[in-house]
Parts: sequence; structure tokens; C-alpha cells
Amino acid sequence: MGQEDGIAFCERLFAKYLDGNPLMNNATHVRGSAIWIRFPRVVCGRWVHHETIEGKRVPIVLMGDAAHTAHFSIGSGTKLALEDAIELARCFAANPEADAALQAYEAVRFVEALKIQNAARNSTEWFENVNRCSAMEVEQFFHSMTRSQRISHENLRVRDTQWLQGYEQWLAKSTGKAPPPPMLLPLKVRGLTLKNRIVVSPMAMYSAVDGVSSGQTTRDAQPVYGRLYQTPFADRIRNEVGIQTMAVGAISEADHVNSIIAAGHADLCARARAHLADPAWTLHEAAKLQSRQVSWPQPYRSGRDQLYREIFKQKELLAQAQRALPAIK
Repeated sequence: MGQEDGIAFCERLFAKYLDGNPLMNNATHVRGSAIWIRFPRVVCGRWVHHETIEGKRVPIVLMGDAAHTAHFSIGSGTKLALEDAIELARCFAANPEADAALQAYEAVRFVEALKIQNAARNSTEWFENVNRCSAMEVEQFFHSMTRSQRISHENLRVRDTQWLQGYEQWLAKSTGKAPPPPMLLPLKVRGLTLKNRIVVSPMAMYSAVDGVSSGQTTRDAQPVYGRLYQTPFADRIRNEVGIQTMAVGAISEADHVNSIIAAGHADLCARARAHLADPAWTLHEAAKLQSRQVSWPQPYRSGRDQLYREIFKQKELLAQAQRALPAIK
């Protein structure tokens, strides 16, 4: 659909609100829909450059879209530019030496901008390939619209507890009893039924001469690292090809797993380093969620009950403290 066709479609869609007036387009410089489909992603390795002007060494500092771009579907371009300016001023106030201030600015803002760019990439991926979600049932399609992955499963619970409880009920095909969190739903893979959606990926069991990993295809590749940064690969294969997939890469907590499974990005999540550090990671995360739809080995069940009680007490104390804050202020 070209730009003129898109405007005409929107005019027909909103005709009763326009009262016969034409729809104004604020992007007349854009050629069709090309800027949406091929959004230029800018990532600068250095944000500070020096030029010699009239015999003086002058720093040229990049900020905003000159240093980084984030797809407008998450609406953070202006916000990032303002945060750059605020941080630059803060760094100059904290560092008497200009070079030290500029180094600090670059170090701090590069990381923060990359977080937003990672979220923007996920959002762009969703919008540019929304057709892959067309086969989803409407309930899951709605959940998938969190797209940037900054709004997690538990964040949705804070925003609308009743809706999310209903969605979890639908996802588990459960009636009456409380459904398990998405990560503890069983999954049938051919003739095998898995008890939950968490597996341990085969770390330290592969090797290659001059090989690559972490989303790279060549040694020179520069993947966009960040939370859940490889999940879009699993999402694309699952929803375009129609086969079960497993997500891996910077999935560090139960909320990440629940978000991936609930939104239909993947069917399983692989957690390797977390299980190396804590072999009972799945059990401990289930306890944090106060979900008992997971099997503990018989010898550990007395410890299980104590763990659930302690976590429940901590949550109650935290809730009491939060309720007391307005009174203190």
C-alpha cells in the first residue's frame, strides 16, 4: 500500500469523525511507506570526535539521532535526545576535565541507548512482520502486541490483573482451578510430553575451529546484544514456518520465560548458565511466583514448604511497606 492509498484508506475509516475534511499527512517528505519498512538504524561506536579548528582541538559531540536511532513505533527518539543532553550536562558538572566528562558521557549513554535500540528492534520486527501473527487466536495476538518486550508478563499483571488471569486461564485451557504460569505449562513434542517449558541448553558440549556463537554468522558480525536478544529468531521460525521452537540468549528470570511463552514467541526456553549457578533454578523461580504446579523431589519437600512461606512473608512485608509510603510522605 502506497502513501496515497494509506491516506485514502484512513479517510474512509475515520470518515464520520472527519466531517468531510481531508486527512492531513504530516510526512509529505516520505516516499510511500519505505521509511517504515526500511527504517535506518544508526549505531555509532564513538560519540565524541575531535577536529582542529583554527589551531584548536575542538570536540564534536553526537547526541540524539546523530548517535543512535530507535524505531518510532516505541516513541523514544526525542526522549533519548533529551536524556543525552541531560547526561552530558551532568558529566561536565561532575568532571572538571573536558576529556574525562566526554568519556563518561559516551560510556553511560551508549549502554542506555542500546537498551532502547534493542527494544525498538523487537518492536520493528513485530510491525514489519505482523502477518506472521495472523494465525494466532485473538487472545494471544493481543498479548503479542507488547512487541518491544519491555512490557513483561508480570508488568501486564500490574496493569490489568483480571485480564491477565483470564488470559492465563485461556492459555492453560483451564476451567475453575488456578492455572499454572506459562513457563510451567506442559508441552507435547511428538511422542514426548514435557512437564514444563524450561530446558537446559547443551553448554560446553560443542566446539568449532574459528567458530561463532551468540547470534553471529561470521566473526565480524556484531549482534545487537540485550535482554532476550535472540528471541526474535525463534519467533520468526515458529510463526512463519509453523514448527515448535526454543528461545535462548539473555533469558535471566521467570518473567522473561513467561513473557516469551505467553506471547507465542517460542514453545520452550533454554536456560544454561542459570542452571549451572543454581541447578534448582526452575523450582526456586516457581516458589517466587508462589506456584505449586511443579514437582519437587520427595526429600526436599519440607524445605520447599519453608521456602514458599518465607517468600510469601517477604511479599507481604513489601506490600505493607508500599502501602505505608503515602502516609509517610
